[in-house]
Amino acid sequence: MTYETVGEVRQNLKDSLKHHFDLIASVAKQDFWIAYSANHTGIYEHHTARKGVEFSPNFFRNFSCTRCGNCCYMGIHLILSKSDFSYFGAYPNHTVIMNGRTIPFWVGNSQKDKPCPNIYWTDEPNECDSLSACMIHGHHPASCDTPIRRFRNKSEKITVWTKQQRGRNSLCKYGGKKGGCPAKPSLPYTNAERIDDVRFFEHLKACCEDLGVDNWCNELITELVVKEL
Repeated sequence: MTYETVGEVRQNLKDSLKHHFDLIASVAKQDFWIAYSANHTGIYEHHTARKGVEFSPNFFRNFSCTRCGNCCYMGIHLILSKSDFSYFGAYPNHTVIMNGRTIPFWVGNSQKDKPCPNIYWTDEPNECDSLSACMIHGHHPASCDTPIRRFRNKSEKITVWTKQQRGRNSLCKYGGKKGGCPAKPSLPYTNAERIDDVRFFEHLKACCEDLGVDNWCNELITELVVKEL
């Protein structure tokens, strides 16, 4: 990926959009370029096609979410693409330029150290002393769907998906204090975890299709479906 600053975009919005397009790039079968503002005065990135994708053995670990809400304090903007609009009743309020085409998005405003507006709290105690519940869980956008699912480049052209606690999780804050993700990996990999992983890649596939990007998600979904438990 080449990265060139040709202007300024509000940092947290840029980071959220970059996170979204990095996810797209991790499974893309074709090259694409992005300018994060319609007048090309933002950030320009070029992503190269992936020649293959695979799962690390560590992907097949079961992480049980404690619903502590830590990762919902990250200030990551919710990014909705075209296939999300009807479900959420959203209308585009932001655009990017992709391969010369104007692509609409809905971008929800979020602030670091403030909870996501889709989170509410219950009185049921857990190891974090409170439980959160997401009002859009199950159809939440890809921009907030990967605190544990991570990808890395095995080589210049191969993406490896794994599960681990780092990146966003290490920076999680809860109640203004550093917390991190308390979820711990366990074995065996369960059918419930597989169903959620399939849901994730089906949503990522829809995000790719919104942009007209051919992708590897079908291959990943098939591997998950046929995996023996």
